[in-house]
Amino acid sequence: MSDPSVREFLDYEIVAKAVGDANTEAERAVRLYCAVRDGLNYEVYGTKVSREALRASSITRAGVGFCVHKSILYAAAVRAVGIPSRLVYADVRNHLASDRLKKMVGGEVFHHGLVSIHLGGRWLRVTPDFNKLLCRLYDMAPLEFDGTSDSLYHP
Repeated sequence: MSDPSVREFLDYEIVAKAVGDANTEAERAVRLYCAVRDGLNYEVYGTKVSREALRASSITRAGVGFCVHKSILYAAAVRAVGIPSRLVYADVRNHLASDRLKKMVGGEVFHHGLVSIHLGGRWLRVTPDFNKLLCRLYDMAPLEFDGTSDSLYHP
């Protein structure tokens, strides 16, 4: 975790405050989840997917991304506080996708990024994607993570 922009994200006032007084790994994982989910706006259009753009440091500089970007940053963030993580990818159907987005990706099946973190002796899968503002615009509750069970998909 040597890149200054990743350290800057982790030292960012909101994240430092959230993680600073957390007593357990689960609490740190939940607080970082919320920081990534709500600290980066979810954006598909114009978001870069080059090798460089998919580095945690580039994602922090951009300040936006979609599931793949947010998962990469979350995996880096939890690793930085000692929580093992790995990236997971799956194909999903996005029931909220616009016709424009379906046309851009070539159909209704999307490549989805999420993170598997090791807490409490087991691997949990989490998706820190749709920030609160986006959820409010779509009239849905944000996906929450409690540190004990998977946080995967919106209903």
